[in-house]
Amino acid sequence: MIKIFAVDDSDQFLDSLASFFAPFPKQYSVVGLFSALQDEDGIQDMLDTFMMAKPDIVLMDFSFDLIQRPVDFGIVLIKRILEKRPAQKIIMLVGDQFDEDDQLMTKLKRSFQAGAVAYLRKDEPHTWMESIRETVLEHSPKHLIPDTIIPIFVESLKKGRDLHLTMRETEAIYYLSADKKVKEVADLMEIGFDGATFHLENAKVKLGVKTLQGLIAQAFRFGIVS
Repeated sequence: MIKIFAVDDSDQFLDSLASFFAPFPKQYSVVGLFSALQDEDGIQDMLDTFMMAKPDIVLMDFSFDLIQRPVDFGIVLIKRILEKRPAQKIIMLVGDQFDEDDQLMTKLKRSFQAGAVAYLRKDEPHTWMESIRETVLEHSPKHLIPDTIIPIFVESLKKGRDLHLTMRETEAIYYLSADKKVKEVADLMEIGFDGATFHLENAKVKLGVKTLQGLIAQAFRFGIVS
């Protein structure tokens, strides 16, 4: 059972998110939905509810445009959540088409630097379940990472902690750099195509590139693979 806590400025989106997970009560439980964040009282209520719920995953809105909060509002909330629970895993929910917008790309990268571990697109719900499960299982002892990946991951941390790559992202980059297609990366990681794409897309943002070819080049440049 994965417990999900969602924070967004749209009640309509939160309702659709709850409806999306409702048919899977044994696998997913939505333990909190919060949109009332116009003032400090609303934020404190959210934090209190969050602490009681103890979720496995927080899904955090990227923009908060509907309630006209500052552009860094999501980043502020990430930091406040992590002050309460430093090991909490937070995924950003992105509705904007940021791929060709360098400013949005930079903001998303800053959310990783603040402590978020990944992002998901709001308009691609078919990717949510596998991506959320992959994030929760990232450090699970049930999920064995190949021995060849661990020293690469450790070395990449030593060389560039500011990259904020997860072990699964490092693993996906490693296989991709070995001239594997995304489907082959998924097979080697024993996950679905959407799961492999999820890790590679997040790695692209963290390394500041927009293509898989650029991801491989940047990985060699940073010494993540050699």
